[in-house]
Amino acid sequence: MIFADTNLSSIVKKRVASDLAIVFSLAPSFEELKSGREVAEGVFSLNIDMSMFCLSEWNEGISIVDQINAKNIQVNKVVSDKYLQTFALMKVHSNAVQKAHEFVALMNSTNLLSQPIQVLRALRHVELLPEGEDLSDDGVRQFATERQKYKYPAISSRNFFLQRIPQLDDAEVLVACLYMIDKSDPSPEKVYGVPIDFYKGRWGFGRSPLDVRRNEIVE
Repeated sequence: MIFADTNLSSIVKKRVASDLAIVFSLAPSFEELKSGREVAEGVFSLNIDMSMFCLSEWNEGISIVDQINAKNIQVNKVVSDKYLQTFALMKVHSNAVQKAHEFVALMNSTNLLSQPIQVLRALRHVELLPEGEDLSDDGVRQFATERQKYKYPAISSRNFFLQRIPQLDDAEVLVACLYMIDKSDPSPEKVYGVPIDFYKGRWGFGRSPLDVRRNEIVE
């Protein structure tokens, strides 16, 4: 991986590289990461459809290098600076970040549907659910059953951010983008992203429609 900012520490470089590996693992191939627009000889802009960034501000500044005997990812200073800001945010909210990873593990658990109803009910924030949402025990179990049709990759560091949410008295809460991959069809067209919110000490679904595609969060 090539970094434009030569002042980055080796630890930061490794952390950025590890995070981008999560993102690009969702692309079917290295070739698919290229948009086809060559910005320099052997250097291509990132294919936004394959980038799996939740926030469009991350799209610029990452290039795909495909030259003779060299395939690489190029990260400019704007992106590495954003990573530094995000790493600082994650450090401040380290407890919430750890719980986010635990939330992902729970969603991937083969024992999810055997969990007590209280655990399944806690997957969603009632305050954020749309009017008419089925909150009965059967409705909660159906929601969990539908979510079992997907697998959930690890959350990328870039997908943590603070956002003010009107439904929560306009409180600023930590939000993460959770990817969902259709188990029956893992093609890029069947990779979805949904926002989950950290509220009252736990992560949960809530806003509707919960659909993020092509780097846009739809609320």
